[in-house]
Amino acid sequence: MSHEPKVVIARDAFPDVHLEQEHARGRAIVELASVATPGELGDATRFAHGLIVTNQPLSKAHFRKLGKGMKVIGRAGIGLDAIDLQAAREHGIAVLNLPNYATAEVATHAVALMLSLHRRLSFFDSIARTSWTGWQEHIHIRSLRELTLGLVGCGMIGTAVVERARALVGRILAFDPFRDDFPAGAERVSTLLELLRFSDIISLHLPLNDSTRGLIGREEFKQMRRDAILINVSRGPLIDESGLAEALETGAIAGAGLDVLTTEPPALDAPLLRAPRTIITPHVAWYSESSERRVRTQALDDVLTALEGQPLRHGRYAVPPPTHNSRGEGHERT
Repeated sequence: MSHEPKVVIARDAFPDVHLEQEHARGRAIVELASVATPGELGDATRFAHGLIVTNQPLSKAHFRKLGKGMKVIGRAGIGLDAIDLQAAREHGIAVLNLPNYATAEVATHAVALMLSLHRRLSFFDSIARTSWTGWQEHIHIRSLRELTLGLVGCGMIGTAVVERARALVGRILAFDPFRDDFPAGAERVSTLLELLRFSDIISLHLPLNDSTRGLIGREEFKQMRRDAILINVSRGPLIDESGLAEALETGAIAGAGLDVLTTEPPALDAPLLRAPRTIITPHVAWYSESSERRVRTQALDDVLTALEGQPLRHGRYAVPPPTHNSRGEGHERT
């Protein structure tokens, strides 16, 4: 009988587990299994010690069905809103995540959305394919150097956006009540309202929790400039999507670039899919070939390291092991 620990990877997290099986050779048995329902999770983890998920929800009901040998759950990604962390604490299950595996990719995607919307690339593409001329009658673009970028949240990804954008825009404002220091080139503002009123481009870089859910809604859209662009590469529920669709339809704001939605994939009749001046990408801001490899191997490395009782090498604990004495590992805000 093998003495290697068993790690289950949620089906649909990745297309297969060949990479993980090769990476874990000699350290663990790695299997792919469905964990969509509490019953499926119970069957999958009956003899398992670790679990790796991406966006699969883990509720109190899921935790009640976990196998008795389960010790650690690895979130192959940044956000933790799909995992009931209190339930993890109650069951003595450690939870870890990877806050910086795709910082460069997400920041670059945010800036790409900003530039595409500001330069109206979709509009110009359609003009070039049809009439070619006459675009001057329908469009007004200010110089990017005249614009102010406002960041809501200035953690690692927000900071990476500042590094990319400070050579492009005239001014960068940042609102983050949990930070005292801000990156060079970013001016701190004391309230969200101030940032909304003075920013031409607004980019969200926040975790999803009770205080941030629905942070940007109808009242906030009223405070924005009519030529403002809203970018979200964090979590869909940060925004009231019906309010955003209405703001776009009425021209209350000029555009939106979204990599995340409240429901993924969205219903075919979702209002945002029909909203004008909108670019939607299918939750791919994190992706590059190298970041996919990083998230898969680093999540597995940290789950195995946790099972071995050693300090994490890549990520951080959101819920430490019951006997864990943290040395700088904590709940990451992003």
